[in-house]
Amino acid sequence: MKKNTNSKQNASKGKRTEQKETFAFYIGIDLGDKNSDVCVLNSAGEVHKEFRIRMNAAAIDEYFAGIGRSRVAIEVGGQSQWVAEVIEKYGHEVHVANTRKVAYIHESDDKDDPGDAYKLAELVHFKPRLLHPVRHRSQALQADLTWIRAREAAVAGRTHLINTVRSLSKGFGERLQRCSTEAFTAKLAEQIPTAIRSAVAPLLEMIDHFNEQIRYYDQMEEHIARERYGKYTLLSQVDGVLVAGFGDPQLRLARPRVLLPRPHSQKCPHLPALLKPIRVPHREHVR
Repeated sequence: MKKNTNSKQNASKGKRTEQKETFAFYIGIDLGDKNSDVCVLNSAGEVHKEFRIRMNAAAIDEYFAGIGRSRVAIEVGGQSQWVAEVIEKYGHEVHVANTRKVAYIHESDDKDDPGDAYKLAELVHFKPRLLHPVRHRSQALQADLTWIRAREAAVAGRTHLINTVRSLSKGFGERLQRCSTEAFTAKLAEQIPTAIRSAVAPLLEMIDHFNEQIRYYDQMEEHIARERYGKYTLLSQVDGVLVAGFGDPQLRLARPRVLLPRPHSQKCPHLPALLKPIRVPHREHVR
């Protein structure tokens, strides 16, 4: 009986070995801004070729269209999505590595781009799951998130302008009162020292323009969320308490954080209910 069992196990192992796909090459790419370092291993895990490639679709097309089906590892980053899509269209298997979770790369003392490319190739040849591969969002979802990121940039620009006006006023002995960003120009324009009003006037106009654009972004985000993400949670504005992004099932949610209504929301008729903490997923785009 033991002999038969062992023979069956050996047979099943043989089948699994036969079913394991082999690739022409195992390639690691350390993505850069203008150029990327590439390390190519053969099926035996030996270095076949090392070179640099231009970071444009034409150069990547030219190389990957001319080689056999390969397994490729690239480091996740701002350009990893389009690079992965270009490589995949030629039938290659692409793993997008979350290198912050790969101690072999992230905590290495000898960090350099060619070395990282070799380590990516080595891991994708040995055991791809050690790369902690991530899945990119779809192009449609990425485009929707652009609205949130663009709004975030507008808010940052408005904040910078307001802080500049406050700082310039302090230099002339005037500390501007606290107020909401939306009402800053209407309430505090007269408090700005006379000596700098002419210089600051264009900044106040830009703040008003930012307010208009941010209101436009708010409307578009709410429209997109209701039209395309209705079955997920839309965290919207509650009497100036909070504005948040789209609920997205593809986003890995980190620790939750507690959000409380702002103290100046006394006019809200539902204030007692709102004083209960609101728990939402912790995301960088939640504001």
